[in-house]
Amino acid sequence: HLLAGSENVLQPRVNDITVAMRLLLSVNSVRIKKALLKTIVSLACRGNAEDGSDFVEFLVRHCCPSNIQSGPEWEELKAMCSSTVYLLSSTVAEVESLLWSVLLRLLLLPEYDPACATIARSLAHLASKHNSQDSVKNGTGVPSPPAVFARCIALLGSPLNNNRGPFLLNFLMHYATNLQPILSKIWTHKVPQLINYLEVSQWSESEWEALLLEFVSSSLQTVESEDFVILVASQLSAQLPSYPPAAVDERAMLLKCLALASCNLTDRQIISSHLDVMLTPLRHYTPNDSKACARAVGLLSRIHLNLVLTRLESLTHSELNRRSSRLLGLMKDPRADLEVERARITLLRCYAEVANQAPPSSLLPHLEDGLMTWLISQLSQAKESAAREAALFTIANIADTLDRHRDTYSENLKSRDQLLTTLLSLIQNSPTPDPLVLRVTAAIVKLPPELTPEVRSTLLKTCFDRVFAAEVSENSVEEKPPDSSPLIKNLGILVEELLIDDVSPATLDDISTLLEPWLVQRSIQQRAAAVYVLRITLQAYYNHMTFGYENPSKFSQAGMLLARSVLRCLDEEGLVRSTALDCAKLILLITAKYEGHSAGDPELEQAFASMSISDSNINEQLARIVASKLPHYQLYHFAETVLQGLSDLEPANVDSVSDILVHFFQVKGSELYHHINDILALLLVRLAALNPSSRVGAVRTVLYLARHHPKAVVNVLLDQPLPLHMSVCDCWKALAADSALAADITSQFLRLMNSTPLLNDDATVSNKDRPRVAALLPFAVVSALREMMLVASIHDLTMAHFPELFALHLTVLAAYVGVTPPVYSPGSNKSAFIPNREAYKINPARVAQESLKNFLLCARCDAAAEAVLECSQIDLSNSPDYFLAMMPSLTRAICENLGHMLPKILTALGQYSSSPHEAQRAAVTAFNVECVQMQCAGQSVLIDSVLSNLLSSLTDPSALVRRLSLKGLANISFLDSQQKERHSESVLEALIQGLDDYDAECHSEVALQAMMGLSQVLPSVEQAHVRDIQVAIALRVKPFFEKENVELRTTSLRLLGELAMTGGTALPGFQDQIKACLVCLLMHLSDMELSVVKACKFSLRAATNVLDAEKTRAMINQHLIDDAMLHYQEFITDLAKLMVEEMADQIPIMISTALTYGKSAWAPIRASSALFIGALYSSSPSHVREHVSLEAVTLRLLQQIKDPEKEVRSSAAHAFSLLFTSPS
Repeated sequence: HLLAGSENVLQPRVNDITVAMRLLLSVNSVRIKKALLKTIVSLACRGNAEDGSDFVEFLVRHCCPSNIQSGPEWEELKAMCSSTVYLLSSTVAEVESLLWSVLLRLLLLPEYDPACATIARSLAHLASKHNSQDSVKNGTGVPSPPAVFARCIALLGSPLNNNRGPFLLNFLMHYATNLQPILSKIWTHKVPQLINYLEVSQWSESEWEALLLEFVSSSLQTVESEDFVILVASQLSAQLPSYPPAAVDERAMLLKCLALASCNLTDRQIISSHLDVMLTPLRHYTPNDSKACARAVGLLSRIHLNLVLTRLESLTHSELNRRSSRLLGLMKDPRADLEVERARITLLRCYAEVANQAPPSSLLPHLEDGLMTWLISQLSQAKESAAREAALFTIANIADTLDRHRDTYSENLKSRDQLLTTLLSLIQNSPTPDPLVLRVTAAIVKLPPELTPEVRSTLLKTCFDRVFAAEVSENSVEEKPPDSSPLIKNLGILVEELLIDDVSPATLDDISTLLEPWLVQRSIQQRAAAVYVLRITLQAYYNHMTFGYENPSKFSQAGMLLARSVLRCLDEEGLVRSTALDCAKLILLITAKYEGHSAGDPELEQAFASMSISDSNINEQLARIVASKLPHYQLYHFAETVLQGLSDLEPANVDSVSDILVHFFQVKGSELYHHINDILALLLVRLAALNPSSRVGAVRTVLYLARHHPKAVVNVLLDQPLPLHMSVCDCWKALAADSALAADITSQFLRLMNSTPLLNDDATVSNKDRPRVAALLPFAVVSALREMMLVASIHDLTMAHFPELFALHLTVLAAYVGVTPPVYSPGSNKSAFIPNREAYKINPARVAQESLKNFLLCARCDAAAEAVLECSQIDLSNSPDYFLAMMPSLTRAICENLGHMLPKILTALGQYSSSPHEAQRAAVTAFNVECVQMQCAGQSVLIDSVLSNLLSSLTDPSALVRRLSLKGLANISFLDSQQKERHSESVLEALIQGLDDYDAECHSEVALQAMMGLSQVLPSVEQAHVRDIQVAIALRVKPFFEKENVELRTTSLRLLGELAMTGGTALPGFQDQIKACLVCLLMHLSDMELSVVKACKFSLRAATNVLDAEKTRAMINQHLIDDAMLHYQEFITDLAKLMVEEMADQIPIMISTALTYGKSAWAPIRASSALFIGALYSSSPSHVREHVSLEAVTLRLLQQIKDPEKEVRSSAAHAFSLLFTSPS
């Protein structure tokens, strides 16, 4: 209320009021403080606050946030105080001098740092008035302008703190006249730029530091007064201790500005003192202070390099070699060791900054004076990573400086090799290499001279092994680009520098070769990193490649490198795919340069720009780009390397690789003719390693190659080892699924099989003991056909070539019965023998049988296939019996289901009639045999040709073929009467000739078949014709009556009866033959084989019908019943009597014939001969006996009495007794 009163009332009380107010300044009540604030404002407005510096301090103090009091009311108080200070400075002229002096003083106090924005804002306004009206005067205790300048610069080290930067800069701009009038002009220009950077530009600490240091440097240089610089430097040095360790930026800016100030001084003592300020706390610097100190020393070295290097060298010896210990050196002092390491770190950082800031011409001569040796030693001696890092930074800066000023300082760094060795050791010995080590190595590599290829390869391999191995431990679910890893990024820099060091295809080849294993690693991170490094390498090569007479004119690595990149374009990881696409583009651009397109390839750039890794047809796009842009001589290298991608760890990648190859071969397959063998060899190896699901797509590549080069592909597939691997089987099936290729391959197979021997040459010789071996190539064809015929879509082709294919399969199956497999594999050298143990497991006959079965099923002739399956034991025997047993049902099925094709089938089979292989000729003959029986499926026109073929086969050297031919000729019995009549004469003639077949080994078989054929044909031939041949046949069958072979005896004996039965009234000549055979028939009635006995009974019944002996015929017909038991002794005794009665003239001949049977190999027949002789002789009258040699009879009987068989002796004794009895 007093302050609201009149001046007369207030003036006497002012002192009392201010005293009371001062007593309340320390009260912590917000309400009291707000009341004091209002009172202070009222006093100031009335001009009663000239000595109120403590009131101003009160206001400024409460502009700072309190650590004790907090809450909305305190925040409100803070805002009120801040606005009050500014309002007082801008509106109350009476307190301007007070505010000027107090605010300047508070500005320099560290405890008021939080309020410096408010202070600077108010001071700026006061300074602007001071400049225009000169109304503000410095009071007592006001700091000097250099002190204010130093303080502001320090605070500007952290301009974003409370957004104080713009206010401080604005204040400095208006304060320039107080500091140095000459600065006003330059600051008016520069300060707004700094303010604009803070308010508008994106913050960058390094950019701000550069701008501010440039501002300070230009200000010091503008004044051109060393005294002024000394004052500023002294203030900078003096204020440094007042900043706590937390004020990092402020302390750092003071040190850097102190260095800049020292750069403008010439007094070595002062400079040395300032250097002491920087380096004395060497052992106690925090990491941030250490960096700031190093930066300051680096700035100072711009001008005073020798002084700096001398001081650093001195400190190196004094600080790093000083050791502190306790208890007389028995215990180490960890704290002292830590301080030494801190000193080491700071000194190394100082050297790094010196190398970066000092004039190269002055610095470089000092490098070889022990500095590099010391730095190298620090890499191993440093106990902390920070010290090693500082040493590395120093070396990197030195290398960068040498590289930048290569023209100025042309001498090579002598210690480079030692340095590289040390760096390589650091990389090798670290589980995870330090990225900085790689960057430093890259910097060293840039220095001359060029690395030798050996050193380069060692360095690359070590870095790749360590860095990529370290990437495995950094697996992350998120996709992060490789260059986000400092380790990978620096590796890329190193590789780039190594390439630039020697831009040649050899260097590129070294890098790509060492990268290759990492491009296919299971780890996504490793693949991504390897592809990233490859892209860096290719980009560097593209940017720096040059052409000269010593350089290659072609990019020989293009195909291989491009293939590796394309494989990674198919990677499951998006980052890998996108980077790999860049690699592929760069390789093609490099290739284009080599091909003469120095300006690049806009079409190629556009093609890759329009390509996205998410495109569904990216495989096709890539393949077509490669096919159109890759030179011809690189196509094979590309294909060969892409094929290696079929062994990729990811099945999805295998499908994509297959897709790439399919589209590539579709376009460029025609140009790869000379490499087809190599491509397919590699492809088949890769296919064999794939699982069946992945193999499906990969097999398509074979199909597309075959469309360009069918013959070459087929030849390669036929050269594969047997048994065929499933992958090769899949290839054959894929080829069969293509109708055009299948037709071409089928024709090729038919030509090949017709021109190539089925068996090896040494298997056709006459030596029967040597096993027959299947020739490799035809057997491979059969194996291929077996697989192709499993494809249902080949049905139409099968039907179109059915006759030829059927004939081929049938004859091959016949030829392979009892044949061993070829136990070797094809080699590049025809004379080479490569053992194939797996081939021992194969049975050629079984393979041929399966191929025939598959062929018939494909032709939808299931009945014929079932007939083939019936021959299940064809691989268990060397005999053709199983095969021949299959022929009737097989031929029947063909005739019934495919009768319309029979003419062509017979024609196709006919070409094998002259085959060198007996089995094939036999197969053709066997088919003809059954065709005759089936009446050629009703096609009578074919019968003549079939029978003609059979007749011509009678001259075949093979007894088996001749026997089958006779069997077929006998089948005319199944023809109609007209056909029988037409062919009976020639067939009978052939059958009769068959009886005279003189093959020593197989005569009996052929003759047997001839006799069986005659027995089959005779009933259907006219009797007159039979009578004409009765005698001829009878004469020919007699030798077989006594054969040991039961079937021969049975058939020959029965055939005699067939002749008698089918000839009707017998001619005298045949009657004589019958009479001559009667004894034989009667003797064999006691044969041990029932079938022979039955045959004899049948023939005796038939034979007696042609004889004029009614009683004899009646008795024989009555007693010789097939299934009845015959009492031989009684029967022969009674029959002898009738024969003597009706055929007395034949008795001597019969006895003489019977005598020969006394030497028979069979005891029952010897016994029967004795009984028969005794019965005939005893029943014969005397005039008949006169013609019988009794001496011969008795001699034979006496011999038989001595026979070892009791039965014979008994019969001989009985017969002997009958010799001397009179006929009744």
